[in-house]
Amino acid sequence: MTNAWKFHCDGQTRQECLRRQLVGGGDRMGDHDVQSGDSLFLHDFEAGVIFGPFEAQTDGLQTLVPGALEGHQYDFPNQARFEFEDPVYRIDTGELEGLDRLSNDDIYYDLSDDDAAKLSRQLEERGTRILIEDDGTAREVQPDTADVMEALGDRDLWQITPGEGADLWEVWSDRSIASLGHSLVESVGYESREERIEEVSRYDESSHQYGEYQAYLFQEELRKDDIVVAKHRYGGESRVYGIGRVVAPYNAKHPSKIREENDAHEHQVSVVWLPVSEEWTTVDVSDGIAGHAFARLDGNTFEDVVRELLYTGSLTESELKDHLGSADETTRERPSPEIPAAVDEVDLDNIVFPDTETLVGRVLSALRTGKHVIFTGPPGTGKTELAEAVASASCPGGHRTVTATADWSTFDTIGGYRPGASGELEFTPGIFVETFEGGDTSASSQWLVIDEINRCDIDKAFGSLFTALTGGTVTLPFEHENESRVVVDGSTGASTADATENRYVIPDDWRLLATMNTYDKTSLYDLSFAFMRRFAFVTVPAPDPSEIDIGLVQRYVDAWDEIEDSGSYYRDVAKLWRRVNEGDSRDIGPAIAKDVLQFVQATDGDFTGAVTMYVLPQFEGLPTRDQVALLEELIELEDPDLDRSELLEFGREYFDLTSNDFDRFGA
Repeated sequence: MTNAWKFHCDGQTRQECLRRQLVGGGDRMGDHDVQSGDSLFLHDFEAGVIFGPFEAQTDGLQTLVPGALEGHQYDFPNQARFEFEDPVYRIDTGELEGLDRLSNDDIYYDLSDDDAAKLSRQLEERGTRILIEDDGTAREVQPDTADVMEALGDRDLWQITPGEGADLWEVWSDRSIASLGHSLVESVGYESREERIEEVSRYDESSHQYGEYQAYLFQEELRKDDIVVAKHRYGGESRVYGIGRVVAPYNAKHPSKIREENDAHEHQVSVVWLPVSEEWTTVDVSDGIAGHAFARLDGNTFEDVVRELLYTGSLTESELKDHLGSADETTRERPSPEIPAAVDEVDLDNIVFPDTETLVGRVLSALRTGKHVIFTGPPGTGKTELAEAVASASCPGGHRTVTATADWSTFDTIGGYRPGASGELEFTPGIFVETFEGGDTSASSQWLVIDEINRCDIDKAFGSLFTALTGGTVTLPFEHENESRVVVDGSTGASTADATENRYVIPDDWRLLATMNTYDKTSLYDLSFAFMRRFAFVTVPAPDPSEIDIGLVQRYVDAWDEIEDSGSYYRDVAKLWRRVNEGDSRDIGPAIAKDVLQFVQATDGDFTGAVTMYVLPQFEGLPTRDQVALLEELIELEDPDLDRSELLEFGREYFDLTSNDFDRFGA
């Protein structure tokens, strides 16, 4: 259990106490002596000032520095060492409330728990923040606002009240909005809304129609990237709740409404808020804070607000600068998607397609028009490799490849609460969301490549991301550790500078690329029409059987780094591949042929093993008739020579075929 103590000093010894980080007393106090970890306060009785809090670093009073503190009228033979971290405060004893006992001049005074708590609280709330120099000088901290003000650039500043009694602040912060109840009245006698706006724009604060003027400012003058201070005049004081940046201007068709008892806050803008550390912070700038709902804020008053917030520790300079961004970052338009202009800008050195120019050209065209892309086709045609090559060429932040599973839910893809390092539950982004801009990382967004997307239940896995992928903003049912709701912003034109620890932004140039084996649709999840509307579908075909020969196999071997270019077995692999693709049931792509070639080169020509391991499993799920027909086609092959009995045994076990099946469907 820790205690708290007040030690006496005067004008002669105060600086020495702070420089040496040493306090002294007279006689020892036995069992009630100072212990390491206790709270200490330094009382300059002559100046009527108390400094603190400090933390004792030694046990008991003892002579630590002989001859120290001798300038005082009393001897201080018994001493205690202390340390401190920012913030340290100074307060005049005349400003203390309910602590008259502390005005005594006792050199060494044991504070009660109640007095210690009161003193600590009043030091922080009413005291002056100080910096203690190496020589023991106590200097008042004057926050430097220059960098914050420079970050503003030429953006406009505004102040807004979060509803009557500021009772909408929590809603604003959760939904990342600001709202206003005043409206523009469509008065008779004006030919157009523009004419009405022109009239209202000439009103001022003295006008009895000033509410309309506020609506005009809110709807017509408030711009993207402007800075808004959420404030409230409460009695004689001004309270600040947060500083926000407008991420999307007024939209008359904003989807949600907020209703107070006597006011409909139908008019809203999207704002990313940086709340102060407590519910609100009182600032001593009442002259510049308006009593009405919405108004401009002059630069001097804003700087005073910033200075007060920094001074009280309600916000830090880095928090403000990161939130505001630089003027250059916040005023420029987001870059257009940097999709490669030509096919040869995509690295396809290790991939071969029947018509590369046409295929890749279609993909790039779809991406430039804002579409996400799903690559379809037979297994092994290079869909995933093509998706990754396009993503690598298009996204500076790189890409992430994942394979879909049947048990995916929004917990896996969007995120949810997981135990953090401290053991407490905290929001952790899922597979999709962590590729966006935002969260507790400064990393750039990444494109997402999903392999075999129709292995997951699309509606269950994507959930509310459907809305974000089509330009909407979604508030998730989770809170970040800063107690703000997690938001995914997919709105067109939303700046990546809007990304915060609880706001994830989908950049305009972000894309989702996915692959799907067309033949899997009979046994896996179908894609809903709502999902398919958001994508372009590009088919990656297998080579035409008439083109599969030893020359084509050589082309692929030239692109495959892992294959030994010995020329051995190329002709037999081509014959096997062509025979399979000549059938009416299912094609296989070059990746399957690659597996076969690698295997037979390693096993000195075991084509039967290669067929059972790599080819036949691709035909699972086909009708029995087609499986029997394929086996008989392979058995009839003269080159390469395949073991008839092993193929038939594999068919019976793997496809669950019977002798009757061969009698019914065989040739």
